[in-house]
Amino acid sequence: MATRKGKAKPEEVLAAKCKVTLDRHWAEVRQRAESGDTSDYLTDPHLIEAIRASLADSANKTYHYVLITQLVSKITSPKLNACSLQERAEVEGSFDARTVCRKTIVPFDRAQLDGALGRSPDPYVNNPVRVPLLIKDDRGSKSDPGMWDKLCDVVDSVEEADDEEFTETVFRQVLLEIYRKLGSTVIRYDVPLRVSLAQVVNAIEEFIREPSGGDRPLALAAALFEIVGRYFKIFARVTRGRITASDEALGQAADIECSDSQGKVAVAVEVKDRAVTISDVEEKLGTTRGKGIKEVFFVSARTTKQAEGVPERVAREFAAGQNLHVFNLIELARPVLALAGEAAARSSWSLSERSLTRTRIPDIGWRGKGSCRTYPTTSPRASTAVAGPQ
Repeated sequence: MATRKGKAKPEEVLAAKCKVTLDRHWAEVRQRAESGDTSDYLTDPHLIEAIRASLADSANKTYHYVLITQLVSKITSPKLNACSLQERAEVEGSFDARTVCRKTIVPFDRAQLDGALGRSPDPYVNNPVRVPLLIKDDRGSKSDPGMWDKLCDVVDSVEEADDEEFTETVFRQVLLEIYRKLGSTVIRYDVPLRVSLAQVVNAIEEFIREPSGGDRPLALAAALFEIVGRYFKIFARVTRGRITASDEALGQAADIECSDSQGKVAVAVEVKDRAVTISDVEEKLGTTRGKGIKEVFFVSARTTKQAEGVPERVAREFAAGQNLHVFNLIELARPVLALAGEAAARSSWSLSERSLTRTRIPDIGWRGKGSCRTYPTTSPRASTAVAGPQ
């Protein structure tokens, strides 16, 4: 919100900067974990236990938001005091933590964590943190003074160290614990008893409109091809990789592989959160030819217009015996869901949410390498409750 003079309020400027900080650190922590390194950033067992306890399901949900809010603010503006909860706090470096939480952490929780922190719209309005400072002197007024002490221990350690590198290390430990928390979080998605094709298409358009680094288009495309396998019996399994790892690293020919009952890949699907370019086609052709895959789909989530050179290359490859198909995600969804029927329209949403959730946190607790997810296409029943790795 801007003031009458057109300038943003200081607390909103801080919240905007905190978003940049949070996105950068979350991407780095997630990439490290998904590469197989899930070791702790901190070596102090007391701080690790305090951070972990603050995110436990048994803890007051308001506390789930505290450390991530206080530390992202401190990293973004090192002169701030991590113990400050309100701008009126009588310490140097006081600030409005509530705005940072509401403007930065709450949207992050909903968009990136599927509400694992608690889906609170305004956590700092709740009683536990409606005080100026996060200090042990206030423990007597808390329903869980032990938990309050643990939060204080973490922010006190940051203030006492007065070291930006240490603050970042503590913050990354918090993000790592959040990443781990996703692995045990059960998320339920409401699917209506009836849903029309138009409703599903509108939902898809809204779903992929929000930036996700390509996760959401890939999840939806995987769901569509799983429906093709289930309802039309064209292939038996759909395997999708991770958006953060290359197909080569995962041993896949493309983002999605559709295999027959013998395990042979019949269809390879490459999904882009932008227009498909001629270089995309040429790069993928080498891999798919090497694996003997004749049917290759390129699915774009953003445009119906093909880039220069793509139609001509598709025609040339057809003459040479290679079938290339370029679709917009919505163009692909309409006929698939219309032909499969209303049950498929309902299940498409559950399947895409399952795919999105399970591949978001692939390396904590999954059996095997955790590199990609394979879903059998034998049962048409949609799941409306999904969990992280199990």
